[in-house]
Amino acid sequence: MGKRSKTKGSRVELMITKMFQSWGLKAEKVPLSGATPYARGDVDVYRAGKDTPFIGEVKARANGFK
Repeated sequence: MGKRSKTKGSRVELMITKMFQSWGLKAEKVPLSGATPYARGDVDVYRAGKDTPFIGEVKARANGFK
């Protein structure tokens, strides 16, 4: 994977995280896009009062998914 692809992925993951935060939810971008054994996925979103997150995988394409 090239630097431009990594940059695009990080940018979109951060955008999605900020979107959930703007809705009042606790959301965190996972370091290294989940490439560690203790954290999977790209974005963790927590429900109010819960410690277990929903794990999200983020994909971005210039022309969408056709």
